[in-house]
Amino acid sequence: MPLKLVTYNIRHGKGMDRRVSLPRIARVITDLEPDIVCLQEVDVRMPRSRFVDQALRLGELTGLRHVFGPSLKWPVGGLYGNAILTRWEIENHTVTRLPGRDEPRSALSVRCATPFGPIRVISTHWGLESKERAEQGDAVAKLVADCEIPVLLAGDFNESSEMRGHEPLRVAGLRRLGPDEPTYPSPDPTEWIDHVYGSHHWSVLGVAVTPSLASDHRPVLLELQLTPP
Repeated sequence: MPLKLVTYNIRHGKGMDRRVSLPRIARVITDLEPDIVCLQEVDVRMPRSRFVDQALRLGELTGLRHVFGPSLKWPVGGLYGNAILTRWEIENHTVTRLPGRDEPRSALSVRCATPFGPIRVISTHWGLESKERAEQGDAVAKLVADCEIPVLLAGDFNESSEMRGHEPLRVAGLRRLGPDEPTYPSPDPTEWIDHVYGSHHWSVLGVAVTPSLASDHRPVLLELQLTPP
């Protein structure tokens, strides 16, 4: 049985028509029938998104369990960061603050109990400057270096996989699984900045980038299978 993973930068639910609509985002996700969803740019009680807990609401709209990992707290009290949705039990989760000098960034890591056994899933969103992304790559690599269970890492890296920040991930034993086409900007994508990495346990059965204007990124779907030990 394949595992279906989606990674999606939802830009706090704001579509290319400038309208914030979580039901629209939820329909995009639900149509892909995922087992796990890694989300970036998720708001919790932010004024710009009508003070909605977007992680909770998307969990309700999709029927999936949810966990949120804040990257920053705004003076008005709202939070902004990454989230993970899954149909399986979330055994634990951690939020790791990533190094950087501009907007705070983080990595949300969860341990899921799946029919294949426990796996570690990480959703992350890297910075806008190449130097800080290199440091963030080092920090994320340390999260997975000693992990003994299968790992999946997905998110908006804000750079192509040939850049310096990705090298520590390869040294840590991860390989890039997809996508094979650009994902940003969503009307006419030209940039490969959304990526999925996995440990040696995974083989790729299929990759799809879905045309959608519900965000400025297109969602990425991977069908994966655990390889025999």
